[in-house]
Amino acid sequence: MTYQSPRRWLWRLATVITIVAMVSFLFVNRYQYVFGLVAGSTAEQRIDSCLPGQAVVVIDSPHISQNEVSGVSYSSTPATSGPHYPYTVAPGYYDKPVAPGLYVHAMEHGHVVIHYASDTPRETVRALTDFTRRHIDDVVLTPNPRLSHGLALTAWGRLERLDGYDEPAIGAFVDRLKGRFDHGWTSKASCPSANAAEYRSSPDRPPSAARTECNGSVPVTSARASTRTCAQSCTSCSGCAAESCTQTCGTTGV
Repeated sequence: MTYQSPRRWLWRLATVITIVAMVSFLFVNRYQYVFGLVAGSTAEQRIDSCLPGQAVVVIDSPHISQNEVSGVSYSSTPATSGPHYPYTVAPGYYDKPVAPGLYVHAMEHGHVVIHYASDTPRETVRALTDFTRRHIDDVVLTPNPRLSHGLALTAWGRLERLDGYDEPAIGAFVDRLKGRFDHGWTSKASCPSANAAEYRSSPDRPPSAARTECNGSVPVTSARASTRTCAQSCTSCSGCAAESCTQTCGTTGV
């Protein structure tokens, strides 16, 4: 029978205890990680009317499998929150459409997504690609077949549409909205007084960055009061022509 000193047994016992502790730690944290994948993100509505774009209703955003995608309904097109895959896409520029389940997850991590329609001119795509290279840590650039025309900028709970390449507008959207949300709002409301007023005026529907009215019709959302926006808003106003709309549409405080 071989004799082993008590000290050697103590070392072995300490090693076993250490291994058990490490395995237990990894198991517990793995469980928490899996739970997080199932739970996804939930957050209160944030309007912040002083920010670029318009506010979009933030919906429950659990992680889902690819088999569940067909049953998903988002609150906007492109999506600005909602169910998404448990894995994400890295910031960068892509020449193939990135699935909503991926880019929504990217926004959940604080990234901004730039979408462009299939009819976007090549020079515009090149300009967008150059812009993305300069903001490579914050931006996902992707073609989006669901856009009929122009560009769409999305961040968590925020959307802005553009007819074409507008670097000042795109830069402002990225600078103000990157990192605003990362599995939760990362800072206090950007426009607290405006938010309070907006909630009082419309507690069940988050208003946009501004409101435009057309001959007293129901307000429509708009990031800025432009002639094009007014013309588009008049499509919901009976008997309102685009020409008269450009004269009667005005921006009202919210």
